Amino acid sequence: MPSSIVNKICGLLENEGIEYMVTGGYACRIYTAGGPESDVDIVLNLTQNNTQKFGSVIYSISSFNPSYAIEEFEAKGRCDIPDKDSGTIIHFINRKDSEYRITEFNRRRKIESRDLKVWLVSIEDLIISKFIKIQEDRIDEQIEDIQNLLDNPQADYYYIQHWCSKLNLNTFGLLDYE
Repeated sequence: MPSSIVNKICGLLENEGIEYMVTGGYACRIYTAGGPESDVDIVLNLTQNNTQKFGSVIYSISSFNPSYAIEEFEAKGRCDIPDKDSGTIIHFINRKDSEYRITEFNRRRKIESRDLKVWLVSIEDLIISKFIKIQEDRIDEQIEDIQNLLDNPQADYYYIQHWCSKLNLNTFGLLDYE
């Protein structure tokens, strides 16, 4: 997926004053220089004050009814919207209010390169999120992503170990301390 699509969507969110972070497979590919992704996950910090502004973003990128998208977002904590120009599916996800998810969101990083200008989940929090995901459904792709992310020398193992322990996550022997 071209970074221009992600830049467009994230630029619209920033113009409306909506805090966000790119996460999931797209973020994983940025940290590991992996292959292309066909969708993008974006966590939003929506408030009552900017919910209607989110509707404006939906209207700009999709033919979906913004009211329907907002209703689904509020009811399910997420909505999946196809970008009308590229067909790329954008998974908008509501930031949860747990201690860890607030910390994760506050640790996001602004990435500014020649091709990409977005707020991105930290590598450590991406790893932890993938550990959370494999608690219910141990997917080989997720485990491979974790292994590739852990190979990045920027990853702070102490932070990862701290939260995995605090959240009582099974790390399936992927961290050194086990």
